[in-house]
Amino acid sequence: MFKIEKLIFVSKNNETYDYTFNSGVNFFVSGNNTGKTEFYKLLDFLFGHDMLLTEIDCYKNCVSEIRLELIYNGSNFIFIRTTDINKNYIFNTDEPYDKTDILSKDEYRVRLNQIFTPDEKLLKDLRDFAEEDIGYRQFTMFNFLDEKSQGKIQDFLSKCSSLEYSLRLNTILNFIFNKNLIEIKAKEQEIKNLQKQLNDFESKKSRINFVIDKINNNLKIIDSNSFYTGKNNEEINEIVTQTKTMNLEISTSKNKNLADLEVMYNSLSEQIKRYKNEIKDMKEIKNYDTNRVKLLKMLKELTINKSDLEYLVSPIELLLQEMNKGISFSSYIIKDETVKKLEKQLEGIKIEIKQNDSRFKMYSLSEKEKAVAVIEEYLNTDIDFVDEKEITKIKTEISKLRKEIRTLQNSDDISAIDNFSQYITNKYLSLKEISNFVKQDSEQNGFKIKYIKKGNVLQPVRTENEANKEIERNYYPGSMARHIVIQLCGDAAFLNKLLKSNKYPIIPIFVIDHISKAFDEKNCKAVGQVIFSLLKDVGEENLQVFIFDSENSENLGINNNYSRNLVTENKTGLCPFFYENNS
Repeated sequence: MFKIEKLIFVSKNNETYDYTFNSGVNFFVSGNNTGKTEFYKLLDFLFGHDMLLTEIDCYKNCVSEIRLELIYNGSNFIFIRTTDINKNYIFNTDEPYDKTDILSKDEYRVRLNQIFTPDEKLLKDLRDFAEEDIGYRQFTMFNFLDEKSQGKIQDFLSKCSSLEYSLRLNTILNFIFNKNLIEIKAKEQEIKNLQKQLNDFESKKSRINFVIDKINNNLKIIDSNSFYTGKNNEEINEIVTQTKTMNLEISTSKNKNLADLEVMYNSLSEQIKRYKNEIKDMKEIKNYDTNRVKLLKMLKELTINKSDLEYLVSPIELLLQEMNKGISFSSYIIKDETVKKLEKQLEGIKIEIKQNDSRFKMYSLSEKEKAVAVIEEYLNTDIDFVDEKEITKIKTEISKLRKEIRTLQNSDDISAIDNFSQYITNKYLSLKEISNFVKQDSEQNGFKIKYIKKGNVLQPVRTENEANKEIERNYYPGSMARHIVIQLCGDAAFLNKLLKSNKYPIIPIFVIDHISKAFDEKNCKAVGQVIFSLLKDVGEENLQVFIFDSENSENLGINNNYSRNLVTENKTGLCPFFYENNS
């Protein structure tokens, strides 16, 4: 059982206004610009659609929250959405009412998905089938018929004008009309098993590569040109033994060994550093001496012809003479030349090092000893080699299974589609006594409405006699009202199929916005006939219909369970606080 009982507006001043509903058809009548379309959108919003109340004129500055009270499968729920898109609530009225349990937009949807998913196993199968999360929000494409998309018989679902839904439509239709779900599931399980084997192999391979890389990186440190493959342990063990017993004395060969060059390089670097520091100090001393001479000169000039002040100058002169005796101000020039020579030698050693070891990386004896220890440790690691041919074989099999699954996913249950088409045709032809254009169509030879899954098309056809042979031809009735009725029958077929299965994550509502516009008086009642025959098929307690229109319900052939005018003496439209806020 499903029934929305109340829609409650809460104002900024905490005032409330209720809309109450009945089972079956709930009809709202009003003129243009009174909130019919906003009401249509609001129901979708309360079931998780993105919408900011603060950006809509009739809600902003006057509404704080909107509540929906409903019954579903024996439980009573309250859904609450506020002006803050990430401040939402869902309560089961059998549980304590706690407004500290705030739900974000995404959490709100997750909770709704849990409520409207009668079959968790099927939802998991759907996710596996689609290879992505598909839940109740995607199935709302079957719940709404808006004014703009009315009359479409190709890609006829209103919401599929939005990319969010159109991208998933084909996947959902494939799932609904597929007879290979068991076979697909079996092949998916095969893939999982193979993938586990592949992961094990890849893990072993990764471990092998890790060991090989560790050994080879450390072979470089001990100056070996050998390469470990994982299968040449004897060769590498011999190199390790040689390295451990190696004579570290300086080689008598023409070319100095790397160890000697390293020592020379470090020694020269230290000398250059020391000389540069001394030169720097000398330059600073020279600067100080120059300044002292200048000061002495100035002092002499001040004391000329002042014999009584000579006692101040003479001691300073003697002090400077003594300091100059101990300082060779030309020595820094010599040392500067020495540095240049040493740097030239250093560059030469760099070249030699590069010639001895292209990696130009110098390692200490300690580092080489550590490298030997690491090599020995990893050489003792048990390596379980992976057969690359086996990996290739598994990958090929997985790829093959995935292709087979895609083929099965796109294989339609022709019998199910034929039954679906027959339901739509029967629903449409049942209107021939109350609709002129349906009567005309019924008189066409072999008339029926074919459902074509690719493109989600409702295609009227008839049979024509050509060369004494009956041939099925597409039939294109031109009336907009005729197209709307065909579309309405298609919507009814989906709701009937999905609700009767009682396993899909679908909300049991059907919402229609301003459907009367294209109809004349003679054909208008066809709308009500389709809706009431649908309610009879699924059970009035299992589907709630909301219609928003400018026509009276009687003109549409709707003996509604509930009717209300959105405009009253106390309000100008849907939102009861909008007029008050702007008066």
